[in-house]
Amino acid sequence: MSAAPLVGYSSSGSEDEAEAGARVRPGTGGCSRGQSPLPSQKLPVPDSVLDMFPGAEERLADDSAKHGGRVRTFPHERGNWATHVYVPYETREEFLDLLDVLLPHAQTYVPRLVRMEAFHLSLSQSVVLRHHWILPFVQALKDRVASFQRFCFTADRVKIYTNQEKTRTFVGLEVTSGHTQFLDLVSEVDRVMEEFDLTTFYQDPSFHISLAWCVGDARLQLEGQCLRELQEIVGEFEDSEMVLRAHAEQIRCKSGNKFFSMPLNFPKKQRGAFTRQSSPSAASSCPAVACRHPQGTPRKGQGLHRGLCFSSSPHGSKGPVLSSCHLISSDGGRDTLMF
Repeated sequence: MSAAPLVGYSSSGSEDEAEAGARVRPGTGGCSRGQSPLPSQKLPVPDSVLDMFPGAEERLADDSAKHGGRVRTFPHERGNWATHVYVPYETREEFLDLLDVLLPHAQTYVPRLVRMEAFHLSLSQSVVLRHHWILPFVQALKDRVASFQRFCFTADRVKIYTNQEKTRTFVGLEVTSGHTQFLDLVSEVDRVMEEFDLTTFYQDPSFHISLAWCVGDARLQLEGQCLRELQEIVGEFEDSEMVLRAHAEQIRCKSGNKFFSMPLNFPKKQRGAFTRQSSPSAASSCPAVACRHPQGTPRKGQGLHRGLCFSSSPHGSKGPVLSSCHLISSDGGRDTLMF
C-alpha cells in the first residue's frame, strides 16, 4: 500500500510531526504527483514583517540595572509612548552652588542619593500615548495654554517625596509663591487629559523641583532631623530668596524621545507714569531684566551693586515699576539684574 499524502496544514505537536514523517516513502519527499514539495522546517519570518504585527510576546525586556535601579510604572510596549507635561527649570550658577551644599549633606543620611540630570516642575503624571495621538495631543495642549502669560514663582521649602509605588524617593524644593498660577495651568492640562481619556493630575498637588533621588523609600532617614538641617542650609544660603526665584516661560511636553515646547505669552505692556519703590521686596518679581546702572557701567569684579531698573509689572500696576535691585553681571553697557 502506498502511504497517504500529507495534508497541507501545520501539526500541533512533535508527536504529530513524527507520525507524519513515518508515513513518508523514501525518495518521494512526502508529496504526491503534481504537488510542490513542503519544507521540512519553517522559514524565519523577516523582522520587517514582524514589526508590522507587534504582539505581547514581543515586548522589549526591561532591565532596571540600565536605569539606575528604577522600575517602570507601566511596561514598555511598541507604539506606546510615555508622555509627561511640565515647566522646565533653567538653572543658574547660584542654584547649582546651593545644590553642591545640600546634596552632600543629604548623602550623609542616605549615601545612595543621586543628583537629578535636569530640573522641572510637573504639570501631569506620566501617561501613555499611542504614537498617532502625539501630535493631536500636543496641539490640544497648545490651544489650551495659548492665553497664559509668563509668571514668577519661588521654590524654597525643602520637602521629601516618593512616587506612588514607593519605589523611588526624591529631595525637592516646594513652590511657596506662584502656586495659583500652576494650578491654573494644571486645570487646562487636565482638560486635555480628559479629552484623550488619560489620568489627570493629583487632587492636591505639591508643585516642586526635584533635586536628587534614590531607589526605595528613604523617607524615614530623610525626614525629621535631616529635613530640618537641609532647610537651615537653604535659609542661611547667601541671597537664597533671590536664587530660588524663577520665571515660568514655557510649557514642555516630552513624549518618548520627542520634546514639544509651548512658550507662554509676555505680560502686556501698560503705559503710565513710573512708580518709585523703596525696597527690593516691593519690586517686580521678574527674575532678570536688562537695565542701565544709574552711575554708569561698573567694572567687572566689583561684586554686587545696588541700582535702579524698570520692567513691565506683571501684577497689574498702572505702569512700569522703578525699583531697587541687585546687579549680577555686566555686558556691553547693559546690566543683568536679579530682584
